[in-house]
Amino acid sequence: MVEKLLVTDIEAAKMLGVSVSLLQGWRQKETGLPYLKIMRSVRYRVSDVKALVEQRSTEKARAIENRIRGSRRGYREVAAKTLGRRLKPTEVVHHINGDRRDNRNCNLLICTDDYHRWLHWRMSLAFQAKLLPSPLS
Repeated sequence: MVEKLLVTDIEAAKMLGVSVSLLQGWRQKETGLPYLKIMRSVRYRVSDVKALVEQRSTEKARAIENRIRGSRRGYREVAAKTLGRRLKPTEVVHHINGDRRDNRNCNLLICTDDYHRWLHWRMSLAFQAKLLPSPLS
């Protein structure tokens, strides 16, 4: 049996798990999947489609891994492991650099809820007074 080298937009959309209209949008924006125009019909190389499928599955796996690593409670687990005990319900973990996904030990500060609120209040005053550069700029 001879393996196909080119596929139609319908076949490519099925392989990728996307709609045909999305492929058409990619063509109009000249992004996404490379295509060939043969007379008036559009064809995609099977190798390009398979490469994009592999790339998307890798990116999806990375996104899931990052979501787990930067999960809502991940920082509490890191702080507890560093302390060698579970955190008390009254203890709060503050991200020093403001990036909630950065769960390195050096970026986590364990404090009370009152102190945590005071920290954020003080930081907002500093940003307003331009004493510190805003992390959003």
